[in-house]
Amino acid sequence: METYTLNGPYHLHPTPAGAFYAVTHTERDLPAQFLQRLLREAEAPLMNTELLQEWTHLQDAAALEFLFRLQEAGLVQGLAEPLRAPAAGLEAALPALLGPLSSEGRALLADPNGLCLGGAGYAEEPSAELAALAADVAALQGRHAALLNRHFRLGQQGWGIVAAGGYSELGFWPLHFGPAHFILVVSGEPRLNQQAFTQLAWALGVHYAR
Repeated sequence: METYTLNGPYHLHPTPAGAFYAVTHTERDLPAQFLQRLLREAEAPLMNTELLQEWTHLQDAAALEFLFRLQEAGLVQGLAEPLRAPAAGLEAALPALLGPLSSEGRALLADPNGLCLGGAGYAEEPSAELAALAADVAALQGRHAALLNRHFRLGQQGWGIVAAGGYSELGFWPLHFGPAHFILVVSGEPRLNQQAFTQLAWALGVHYAR
């Protein structure tokens, strides 16, 4: 039987893959709930067994194994030094966080009502129109979720307008943080596997934790 221990004090923080898992999995399984709990903290917490058990509602070895599995899957990382969430308010932070997520430097965040919450690289008029389109795409995805999930086994983590070569020209990713829903719109090649995406998820988490 394998045993697990916490190797020294470290601050626990989601990786970009972990942040993506946290905000795109609507099933609200334990990993997604735990990752969202991390993203509600203004500072990456110093992890210990007691806190791990409190957040997971698992005991002793089960809690430690849970954390090991998250690390093994590349969803969390241990930091020697604490890391703090973006200091600016959500609206002020969005342009700097969204731009790096696109190969063209153009991205925005919309709410389900089609309101543009913030963006980078787009003029005001197309931003408003894209936000409205994003809300329609999210509603379409919701209506057909059963078909895509059950019959085609598609995780439907994002929708896209693709060129003839198959690469994305415009992508839409529904994001969820607790009861709050958003749609991330990205022009060109999406670049989500980086710290800017983690910071975006973190900014949402801290804002809506309040």
